[in-house]
Amino acid sequence: MERKSATWCKRYRESKTLVLLLVCLGFFIDYTLITTIVPIIPELLYNIEHPDVPLSTPQNKSTASISSDISNIFEDISNLLAGNGTGSSNVTIASPYAIDADNKTAANLRSMKHTSLMHETVEIGFLSSTKFVVQLIVTPLVGHFIPQYGYNGFMLYGFVSMFLASVIYAFGETFLLLILAKCLQGYGAAGLSVSGLTMLADIYQDHKERGTAIGLSLQGLALGNLVGPVFGGVMYELYGKTQPFLILAAISLIGICKNLTYSQTKDDIRILSH
Repeated sequence: MERKSATWCKRYRESKTLVLLLVCLGFFIDYTLITTIVPIIPELLYNIEHPDVPLSTPQNKSTASISSDISNIFEDISNLLAGNGTGSSNVTIASPYAIDADNKTAANLRSMKHTSLMHETVEIGFLSSTKFVVQLIVTPLVGHFIPQYGYNGFMLYGFVSMFLASVIYAFGETFLLLILAKCLQGYGAAGLSVSGLTMLADIYQDHKERGTAIGLSLQGLALGNLVGPVFGGVMYELYGKTQPFLILAAISLIGICKNLTYSQTKDDIRILSH
């Protein structure tokens, strides 16, 4: 029984299909995390900069007040015609000047919000580029150290970084925390991409199989770009910004658990170094 269990664990750890799914999952998490925040980030940055001002334009109170007053007038007239007295409501018609002032205030508020959102494009661009700057720096380092330490550890660090970045996205309420999440995501993307492709090149020795495996793994990249914007927009509209990133954090945990079950021997690392 123990021998069968050991044989099953060995087959599980050395399964090419599971390795391919692990690499595909890494690409999927990375690019889903990139695109999920796209429909969320403008309003998120606005709320960070203006916590006391709601983004949606409030209803014009003067118009609502006039509608209420008109209904009260008709109610008083009906009471007078019925002989029930002069009516109980004290109706005050808003001055046209007051209405104009309120309309100008609402227009000014909309203009200020539009200007503020336009200025946030710089912050959005800086935030988006942070991830790729970190990835640009870390990727050659990962490629340099993989022959010495193996790809398994770097892939594990990549999934852990994606998990931490997702949690920070879910609960972060400051611009600095968003920058930290982007940096962690860039580090994780470097580890996942380089170690994942190295793993596939090591597992699939046949050239045709290797090309097919790498092509299939990159489908996770395309799927993440496809799913992310819709997933982020719908989840943010229904549940707020926390839930979509917690789901991605849970998916990252799956990658961490699968990576922990994969064993890379010292002989494999020695072969990589040569």
